[in-house]
Amino acid sequence: MKKTYISHGSRAAGAVWIIAALALGIAIGRGKWGQSPPRKQDAGAYTFMQRITFARALIRQNFYRHVSNRTLTDGAIRGMLAKLDPYSVYFDHRQWVDFNEQVQGQFAGIGFITTDMPKSGVVVVRPLAQSPALKAGIRTGDKILAVNGQKIAGWKFSRVLHAMNGTVGTFLSLTVQTPFSHRLLHISARRTLLTEDSVQGFKRYPDGRWDYLIDPARRIAYVHITAFEKDTPKQLDHALLPLIRSKGGLGGLILDLRFNPGGLVASGVGVARRFIKSGVIVTTHGRLPQTDGREVSHGRHTYPPFPMVVLVNGQTASAAELLTGALQCYHRAVIFGTQSFGKGCMQNMFPLPGGRSAIKLTTALYYLPNGKNIARHRDSKTWGIEPSPGGLVPVSKKVEMAIYRHMKEAELIPPPGAKARAAALHRLGISNPRKRFVDVQLAKAMAYLKAHLSPTTSKLAERPAEHVSVQRHR
Repeated sequence: MKKTYISHGSRAAGAVWIIAALALGIAIGRGKWGQSPPRKQDAGAYTFMQRITFARALIRQNFYRHVSNRTLTDGAIRGMLAKLDPYSVYFDHRQWVDFNEQVQGQFAGIGFITTDMPKSGVVVVRPLAQSPALKAGIRTGDKILAVNGQKIAGWKFSRVLHAMNGTVGTFLSLTVQTPFSHRLLHISARRTLLTEDSVQGFKRYPDGRWDYLIDPARRIAYVHITAFEKDTPKQLDHALLPLIRSKGGLGGLILDLRFNPGGLVASGVGVARRFIKSGVIVTTHGRLPQTDGREVSHGRHTYPPFPMVVLVNGQTASAAELLTGALQCYHRAVIFGTQSFGKGCMQNMFPLPGGRSAIKLTTALYYLPNGKNIARHRDSKTWGIEPSPGGLVPVSKKVEMAIYRHMKEAELIPPPGAKARAAALHRLGISNPRKRFVDVQLAKAMAYLKAHLSPTTSKLAERPAEHVSVQRHR
């Protein structure tokens, strides 16, 4: 599977043209780090350590090659967590740094994503909007030939990433070859703290900004949330408030949560508050009292009640399901697409002694405003979020992958000109123009909104679902 990386090489951005594995368990339960340390009076601790110590000694003395204590410690922790659930995992130092960058949505670099193409070498997938790389002239399809004056021909991809790595304020020099004219571009840009867009539109302007108005005549907006990061609610405000406050207002919204693996629960709740004026958004229950709680909306930052469709699929998970479920419970939006993934639990991060590693541990289940937990277990007959009546739009795996590619291609900022664009896409292995593809799920959502935009239906009543009491999970 091809992997793409931010320019400094420390943050993985997933597969470009292949549907990436779902980022399970990325949600952090309410941001409380390091709560509830282990109790020292655990009677079984001595027996446990006795067996672990014996196993360590056996391996160190008899295995055919030397094994470090760190390797054995990491393996023991990973083995324990693997027995719990798919979402409780161990992060070594590098993984922990990457995780923090991902959920914060910030990283250091000059702002472009690159990939290692078998025939083309190291190629720029896309520069980030408003980044030093974009301002310096880097575009989709550019091939990297040299880093800081060193030619990279024959280098491993990891070595290229390491050479481009650096800290905020330092300079990165690159020599790149454009895909059409084959001219060389020598650039030098200062690394800065960058923020990746988690809120995207349906197409980009040449300067990298997103166009969110998919139907200007009817004032229908389209927003795709890729994940719930720290600044996602603010990014949503940046996208929609100018349209809401404009002379024509906002006639309707398509909120696309397909392929969204979740993220910070607080961020998902923050987005829900933009659409739900009052009421419970989510309730949490765990074994410990401090994991019990609920998040409500008090009417602050809430948008006007325009018609709204939410798109989901089998890769919509965690905080994305929390948001979708709340919107469905309050009849605030109609749900189109296919059944969501079914991840109804939250995790907390617990740093380990030394501060260079951490455990992400499931600490609570969450429940929708109607009291339902959407988790998918081995014996589950129902799970996740089901589309609204008439909203089911099934697609084959092949079509679903094509939809994913279509959405990823919308993120590209290719060079101007038809020939240069075609050459850039060809260098990345993309041969079919996006305009030839029809996203059937998006088309169904558009048709629904167009049919329901009228003076009598443009103001949706927010009818809170009756809240069902839930017993604490033991």
